[in-house]
Amino acid sequence: MSTRWNAPSTKQERSLLLKLDFFILSYTCLVYFTNCLQPLVLPLRAMFKRGFRSARSDGQEE
Repeated sequence: MSTRWNAPSTKQERSLLLKLDFFILSYTCLVYFTNCLQPLVLPLRAMFKRGFRSARSDGQEE
C-alpha cells in the first residue's frame, strides 16, 4: 500500500498545484538566468554608451 504524503485530493486541487509549480519554477529560472547574465551585460552596456558618446562628440565637431 503506497500513498503519497499530502497528495492532492481533488482534480481542481491537482490542477492548481500544477499551475503554481509551473509559475514558481518559471519565475525562479528566469530570475536565476537574468542574474547570471547581468555581469556579462553591464560591461557591454558601458562599451555601447562610450561608443555612442564618442560618435556623438565626433559628429558635433563640424
